[in-house]
Amino acid sequence: MSGWLSRWRRQRTLEKRPIPERLWQLTLARFPFLAARNEADLQALRDMATLFLAAKEFSGARGLEVSDEMAVAIAAQACLPALKLGLHWFDGFVGIVVHPGQVVARRTETDEAGVVHDWDDVENGIILGNVREAMNPGGKLLIVEMVLPEGDDPHMGKMLDMMMMLVPGGEERTPSEYAELLEPNGFRIERIVPTDSAVSVVEAVKA
Repeated sequence: MSGWLSRWRRQRTLEKRPIPERLWQLTLARFPFLAARNEADLQALRDMATLFLAAKEFSGARGLEVSDEMAVAIAAQACLPALKLGLHWFDGFVGIVVHPGQVVARRTETDEAGVVHDWDDVENGIILGNVREAMNPGGKLLIVEMVLPEGDDPHMGKMLDMMMMLVPGGEERTPSEYAELLEPNGFRIERIVPTDSAVSVVEAVKA
């Protein structure tokens, strides 16, 4: 009985809450490694992403508004490695928090004079090293973030960059600054894909 009910709920979700065709095609166009599958796998990925979206709750950290475009992109990329394993691999959690910036850890240290130094230590090198080690051949690193234009021309993101440095202690980056971050950690930027929102997707591969 429970098996029948699960199948009915699955089919009902696929019929009532499908990923819109335009949004699905946009996702495939922006992430070619998703599209590099046969038709059967693409349909299975779309179905799995649909069920994933229905089962999870997305929220944005630090005021980030998670758009449908972002949610579908996250769902599709999350489901790809589990395509042959099944959706049950994601049963252990419901909430997905999308961060607009880098991971920051608070560090406190007392020097020899007894002065306490407190700062935000961005552990990008450790994180990127772990990601690189875990990546399969042909894998890609995706960074969803605002990318600042080069030069001194005015831009909304540059004001946000100043606010981030003053308040949470983060920063926005230009393409060259992303390259400076990624290249020493064994990555090469392949392309930067703009979206309809304020953020872009930085695609990087192993150097």
